[in-house]
Formats: sequence, structure tokens, C-alpha cells
Amino acid sequence: MAVLSLHPYHLPLSQPYRWAKGVQTHRTGFIARMALDGATGLGEAALLPHVLHDPAAFVRQAEALLEGLDPLAPDWLDQLALRECPPAIRCALSSALFSWQAARQGLRLAELFAGGDMVEEAVPVNALVTDATPDACVAATRAHVSAGIQTIKLKCGHDRDADLRRVAAIRDAFPDIAIRIDPNQSWDPAWAASQLRQLRPFGLQYCEEPLPPGTPMVTYRRLREEAEVPIALDESITDTAAAELALTQGAADVFVLKLQRLGGLDRLLAVARLGRAHGVDSVVTSTMETTVGITVGVHAAALVQTPGLDSGLATSSFFADNLAPPEAVFDGCLSLPPGAGLGIALA
Repeated sequence: MAVLSLHPYHLPLSQPYRWAKGVQTHRTGFIARMALDGATGLGEAALLPHVLHDPAAFVRQAEALLEGLDPLAPDWLDQLALRECPPAIRCALSSALFSWQAARQGLRLAELFAGGDMVEEAVPVNALVTDATPDACVAATRAHVSAGIQTIKLKCGHDRDADLRRVAAIRDAFPDIAIRIDPNQSWDPAWAASQLRQLRPFGLQYCEEPLPPGTPMVTYRRLREEAEVPIALDESITDTAAAELALTQGAADVFVLKLQRLGGLDRLLAVARLGRAHGVDSVVTSTMETTVGITVGVHAAALVQTPGLDSGLATSSFFADNLAPPEAVFDGCLSLPPGAGLGIALA
């Protein structure tokens, strides 16, 4: 019988993670591990950084969903869906299953889904710069650019003038890099278009989901038209139905896809394929996961990466401690691990 085990974690960050929804100092969640026939699969469940929860209680919730189910059954994931399995838990369980299946066949996780096609061996990544003074933002950007990174994602908030100064300072110091901004749904629709028009001269790659939760997709279409700055949707893209609605309304230029929000690699790929069929490319980003979740993200990005749209997976430096040594960014990229399955092992 397959061995499926769940392991909670509570890890400190090396620096506070500041964004529009607060300050985070720890990350919590659990790792799913499936082992059988000499092969091992791993997956991670990690809620959004601003969501506080007891990792042991999170494990108990998952164990209750798993009761009476056989992980080797062909319809295991369907059975979990019937039990309304939350996306983050499904992400952990499906990642463990898929990476175990890949390892058992001597394939890397990305290769299991590639259907014989070649996968990218290195994934270009952006660097995250959080809310700080303009000088601090420039200093952080300089360190990232020296590591070969060519895209900066700047967290924004309610202070419109401060955000303008930060973007202006980064662009003045680095005229050739890509800059994307992320207000994390904190902007008022009454002034969002005006703010983006003021930022337009700085050549933003895109603005990520600036408006409050529940904003109609037609409002995002109008924002795209009025501001003439590309709009990326993140929090709104929860499944293929949500993506279909955004595409129908012309609400997005880019989809920002998170494994934890969508529920796993198979669901992420379905949304990415749907978007690409309608001319909307996807960027795979992290939810501040440990090395396990980030590595699943690298496999996902290797399958959907669009040249020039760097993935948002270089967040391991925020951790003071991790579950496995993180892959270092080299020449602006994270490499796809060479080993079968997920390609990493836990201590």
C-alpha cells in the first residue's frame, strides 16, 4: 500500500515580508510525502502569507478529507473534489501523487506532463522588492540585477506618492530592466486609472490585480482601456471558469498563476492552456512556499514559460530556515532539478 504522510512546518522568515495586507514573519503549512516501490513524491500546502493558521490543525483537516480514500485509486483526486478539498490541500496531495508517479517512471515531474516534448532547463525569475524607501528599493534592485535578474516586482500600497517615487527611483537607476507592480488588490477604483497613467511613462511590464476583491471583470477591461498599462490578474484566477470569464470580458493581458490557489499542477496547466489559446500568457509565481513548493513551481514554469515574462519564484531568500537547501538563482534563473520526480529530497 502507498505510504502517504503529512508533516506540518512552522518556519521563520529572515526578514519581515511587508505588503499591502500586512507584515509576515513566519510561514506555516504542511508537506505531503508519498512513498512506494522505491519512489518518493512530495507536495506542499501553504496558505497565503497573511493567513494565520495552526499547521497541526491544517494537517488534521487534510487527514479528515483523506479518511477512507485510497491514494492509488485512479479516481482519488476526483473523490477529494467531491469532498470539497481546499485548493492548497489538493495542491499538496496532487503534487505528491504526480511527482511520485514521475519518479516511478524515471521521469522528472515536468516531463510527466510534457507528453514527450522538451521542457525548459532553466526558468528566468523576477525578484521581489517590498514596501520600502526609494533608496532601499534601488539598493535591493541593484543586488538582484547583479545576480542576473532582469525583472523586478515591486509591492505597492495605499500611498500613491510613495509608490510613484519608488518606481521612478528604480527606473532612473535601471533604465533597461522590466518593472512590474503589485498593489495586492489595495487600490481604490476611483483613482486606479489615474495612478497607472502617472506610472505609464516608466514603462511598466504590467500591474498585477490592483482593485479590491470582487471587482467585476468588466471593470478591469475598462481599466485596461483607460490606463493603457497591461493588467495581470492573480487573485481572481482561481479555476478555469474564472479564467474563462476574464477572457470573455477582455479583462487581462497576463494571468498570474499560483499552484496553491489553483489546487495543483494539472489545474494550473489547464488555465495556462486556456489563456494561451486566447492570446493571454501566464506567469507562475510562488505563495512564499518552502523549497518543496518552489520546486513544483519551477516544474510548472518550465512547461508554460513565455520568453520575457519571468516567473515569480525567487522567494527562498525570505526564509531564515528551510526544509531543503533552495536552488540558488544563477544568471537570473532557477534550474530544473535533474533528478526523477520532484528532484529534491528532504532531510
